[in-house]
Amino acid sequence: MQRKLRYEAVVSVDLGWSPENTTRTAAAFWRPGKAPWWAKPVPQSPVEIQEIVSLFAEEKTLVLLDIPIYGTEGLSKSNAFRPLDKILQCCGIPLYPSFRAGNLGQKLATEIERLSANLEVVESYPNPIYRFMWLARDEDLSLEGKLEAIARLKQWKRVWPPNPKKGRLPERREKLARQIEVVGRFLPGDYSSLLPGPENKTKELDSIGDICDALIALRVGIAMAQNSPWVLEARIEGHAEMIPLLADINLRKLWEDSVRRFQSTEASTPILGKTGSSEKSSQSQCQVMSIRKLR
Repeated sequence: MQRKLRYEAVVSVDLGWSPENTTRTAAAFWRPGKAPWWAKPVPQSPVEIQEIVSLFAEEKTLVLLDIPIYGTEGLSKSNAFRPLDKILQCCGIPLYPSFRAGNLGQKLATEIERLSANLEVVESYPNPIYRFMWLARDEDLSLEGKLEAIARLKQWKRVWPPNPKKGRLPERREKLARQIEVVGRFLPGDYSSLLPGPENKTKELDSIGDICDALIALRVGIAMAQNSPWVLEARIEGHAEMIPLLADINLRKLWEDSVRRFQSTEASTPILGKTGSSEKSSQSQCQVMSIRKLR
């Protein structure tokens, strides 16, 4: 039996983490019964992002922004990660330090939600979604089907997909082509127009990669719209931040175990301030992984 849709449309935006970075933006879209599509040309500013999103204001729409939205208040270089970030790191998921985003994500989310009560903004993070896709790429898997365990996802902390943002140009083109192939296994539609050719240089490859990131995050948004049991809404009680992930039974257990470890550490350690031993103690429970290590 088909589940009732939670959203009538999904918009996924990949964007830079500073107001000055307007060249690395992409947006992808989905409506039921249609293959995903992406913006041409890409939006070049927060205002243009709002203009694109406003086209969906008459529908119940999920808007995904690839930037920290909530929980960045009080962060600094010495206290760079939110509690949610630290638990994701415990799960083997590297992140950029959230303090770098400042309040840009929250400001943009607020402006978008002011456009219409139909718009709901949620933070996205393509990296672990693509990792799920990569490890499950050869599975006969329906994200609308029953939740189960996937054997290859037991290798979650040991196997990493090729990084299309790293390497020489020929290597990057090959990695991007493989990424686009994997994306095509999880999303309906034709993505051949994104395949990089020998004429594509660094900026063109960056742009293609940004579109791929928007499409990857779009996939978890579609799963949310369809009320898929494969969606894990990663959140901590008492904190506003949430990032939706794709997870099988094994990854859900990893998440739940990491939350318990983090919370038990927080409860047993006195709060000594932003740079005190509480911060160091909670991070010592797992490897603090910056995304820079993967680039």
